[in-house]
Order: sequence, then C-alpha cells, then structure tokens
Amino acid sequence: MDNFKKIFNLSNWYLGIWLLFLLFPLTAAWPFNSPIKFVGLCLIILFIFDYYEVYVSSRSAVWLLLEILLVVAIGIFNMAPYMIMFPAWQIGFVRSKRWFGTLYASHLLSYFVIVAYILFVHKTFAAEDWEMTIIYGLIACLAPLASRSIKEHQEESTQISQSNQRLTRQVKHCLLYTSDAADELDGVD
Repeated sequence: MDNFKKIFNLSNWYLGIWLLFLLFPLTAAWPFNSPIKFVGLCLIILFIFDYYEVYVSSRSAVWLLLEILLVVAIGIFNMAPYMIMFPAWQIGFVRSKRWFGTLYASHLLSYFVIVAYILFVHKTFAAEDWEMTIIYGLIACLAPLASRSIKEHQEESTQISQSNQRLTRQVKHCLLYTSDAADELDGVD
C-alpha cells in the first residue's frame, strides 16, 4: 500500500493523468468478446502493472525496457502511436548512461516500428494523421533528452549542496580552532 501511495501522491498527480490516455485503447477493445480484444485488454493490464513498477523501482532500466516493448505491442494492436509518450520522459531518469543510450535507441526504434506498421501494413494512415505523428515523433526524440538534462542538473545541484555543507563544517572547525588559540594567547605579551 505504501508503494501505491508513493505513486499517486499529490506531487505525482501527473502519473494518474497519463493513465487516462489508456481509455482510448480500452474503448477500442470494448466489448472484450473475442480473443484478440481480450489480448488487447491483457496488454493494457500488463502495461499498467509495468507503469506502476517503473515508478516504484525508481525507473529501473529493465522495467522501462519492458514498458517500451508493451508500448510497441499496444501501439500496433490499437494503431496508437501516442503510446510512445508513456516511456519518453522516464527514460532520461535512468541512472546509467549506457542504459540511457540503449533505452533511447529502443524508444526511437519502437516509434518507427509503430508508425511503419500503421503506414505499410495496416494502411489506415490519413493525411491529417501526419501532423500528430510528427508531434509524437518530436516528443519521442526530445522528451528523453530533456529529462536527462534535468536529471543531470539535479545531480549537480546535489553535489554542490553537499560540497557547500562540507566547506561550512570545515570553516566552522577552523574558526573554532582559531578562536581557541586566540583565547590561550590573551594574557601573553
């Protein structure tokens, strides 16, 4: 229960808002009266579980990789390129630079796989769909880089704060030592 509160507290309200985008694939699969539609429902349930785990595990790279794979499956299944926005922001907060590169490349590739499927296999791409597809593509490219920049800035700020605290302790220690030495010399000519 504590993990659930960690995700849906007031400071993380946007996590719940993003889940509203899952209403589109859910309504596309409704009613769940065929095996294919039931598979769509199962994919969405798995995605919600993975989305939860990504935040509980502090954006674990393995959970993010699974999220990218689920995004591809749901995106193809429901012809929903907007699903790419779910992992986009989270990728930048991965700790390892190597994992960031791997996840970023996987993320971009997954977007192109979804769009290529809709364009070449399903052939339901209308002219007006290109505008939103370009916007989703920009989000897919830029959001991980923006979140990575924010993460690096937060780490630098933390390091500067820790350095300032260490310097403050050292200066206080030096002042106390100097003050004690001056007290000992008070009566000396």
